[in-house]
Amino acid sequence: MTKQSKKFHTRGFTSFMTTWTFLILAFSGVILYFTPKGRVANWMSWTILGLTKEGWAGLHTIIALLFLSLIILHIYFNWAVLMNYFRSKIRKSLNLKKELIISLVVTGVFFFGAVFELSPFWNIVNLNEQIKNYWELKVSTSPIPHAEDLTLQDLAELRGESVKLLSEKLKEHNINVPYTNATLADIADENQSKPYIIYAFLDTQKSKESGGNFDRNIKGVGYGRMNIEEICNIKGIDIKECLYRLEKNNITADAKDNIRSVATKHNLMPSELIDLLEGK
Repeated sequence: MTKQSKKFHTRGFTSFMTTWTFLILAFSGVILYFTPKGRVANWMSWTILGLTKEGWAGLHTIIALLFLSLIILHIYFNWAVLMNYFRSKIRKSLNLKKELIISLVVTGVFFFGAVFELSPFWNIVNLNEQIKNYWELKVSTSPIPHAEDLTLQDLAELRGESVKLLSEKLKEHNINVPYTNATLADIADENQSKPYIIYAFLDTQKSKESGGNFDRNIKGVGYGRMNIEEICNIKGIDIKECLYRLEKNNITADAKDNIRSVATKHNLMPSELIDLLEGK
């Protein structure tokens, strides 16, 4: 006699799938906590276990949707059991008033600590920001957002130089340009390098024909995340003088205020705000 194949247990399958997806979700969440900011990750071609930041974010999102679907299925298959379970727990909870109140208080403390950015709860978020800032110190600042997507033609226009000159600079460092419209990211991939290294080979010095436009385009990009006091220290200007110059232009700010946030508040570019700090 042939053995009859065992029936496929949908509930068991759902339980296993829920476990695996939860573990992947937790692991990818931890990875994303320690990743650089997007612009830095792209600029340095950051990867871990073969995946880029976008790759990990995509994996996390897809698995999260799968996990949510499995939870819905789990509730569907176990609706009666879950309802009986909750009813029994509610009855028992009525006899555990102290535990019920304490659980609500603890949950409330965490909830309001997160909503109102209170310490020590918000320290977790601050630590995440410090980790992301650490990555920014590891590489040179990107000249403009998503600079890895710039082609040599784009860079030539920004720098006031010719594509031929930029190509020759790369050739001097044995860097191969795979095709005419290749971006810095494409060139980096072709040469097993990083976009910021390729850009460094091009040299940040502008030609005479650029008329300073390139410096003007990139000015403030790396400074946007700093505060006013830090910028004044870098520029060698007394902080009181900086704040006075802002006040003269009807801009009220504190030494610890972020450059980008102050600029945005007054409809300025970070570079324009830095010009005001320098008295230009």
